[in-house]
Amino acid sequence: MLNVTRPLNRHPLFKSHNIDEAHELVAKHVKPHSIQIAGKESALNVQFDGLNLGDISLFHVYYGAAVRVNPHSESESFFIQYTLSGDGKVQHQGKEINTQSSDTVVVSPSLQYQMQLEEQCSRIAIEINKQALEKQLSMALGAEIEQPLEFEFHQQDNQGSWKNTINYALQQIELAPQLIESKAGKKALSDLLIAQLLQTQRHNYQQALQQPGDIMMPTHLRKAVDFIQDNISNPPSMIELAAYCNTSVRTLQRSFSRCLNDTPLAYIRKQRLSAIHSVLLATKDKEAGQLTRILLDYGITDFGRFAHYYRQRYGCKPSDTLKK
Repeated sequence: MLNVTRPLNRHPLFKSHNIDEAHELVAKHVKPHSIQIAGKESALNVQFDGLNLGDISLFHVYYGAAVRVNPHSESESFFIQYTLSGDGKVQHQGKEINTQSSDTVVVSPSLQYQMQLEEQCSRIAIEINKQALEKQLSMALGAEIEQPLEFEFHQQDNQGSWKNTINYALQQIELAPQLIESKAGKKALSDLLIAQLLQTQRHNYQQALQQPGDIMMPTHLRKAVDFIQDNISNPPSMIELAAYCNTSVRTLQRSFSRCLNDTPLAYIRKQRLSAIHSVLLATKDKEAGQLTRILLDYGITDFGRFAHYYRQRYGCKPSDTLKK
């Protein structure tokens, strides 16, 4: 049976009755938060459990006391807050939203929001790598996405499918611990949660995902896409890529054109642009020469040509992004 009080209790991260210690531990295991006690200090009983599945991290979050939480906005991940029990409020763009059991809040990267959680409020928090989520979306669409993925902030699970998916994942983690001991098992759970998030939660690509289609991505193309992503700092040549996928260059080119509406070289360029853009946004070192080091790390030697493609996609120079 699933422990509904602490569904990830076999994966404890920390416990604390001290607010200052809780600040440090939350920042260490998740990301920096500003936490203020909004009720009885004696009720504070912070419990964080969680584990990493690769592209996804799952956490069970419990503060005990009523608290106000202000997460720092700098992040390259999506955060999904799913209420198991108890009540709370979320402030976002001047609006206050009441949350209760089975409600979901999807926080896009760098989005600013605040939460007020009442006593005994229990939540599942899911952190998903932005690149992994958008990669799976691209594969589901069969095309490169043109705009950043954006979810509707507050969602209610009227059909229960998202709740069932979370419960299933938690049950597998608890009842079949050998599953998460393997890379394949972790990836299977990660892929399931990402796929269901894209299918059940409202976002700006939802309508496109629901369009009927008959184009299935062949195995060799999926293999090529994964290989490119794993080697994005040193992309393979067409001959190397075809050899890795055990197919011909011509077949690979046709598959990219039919399923992704792109040439392999254009696809690699877009993926490298996206990877470098994420690094530029995340880097803390703004000193002169840092941009050059980042570009060289990704095998970019023609800076002028790269800047041209970068401006075409993001509307600014790479150096402008680094300064943000």
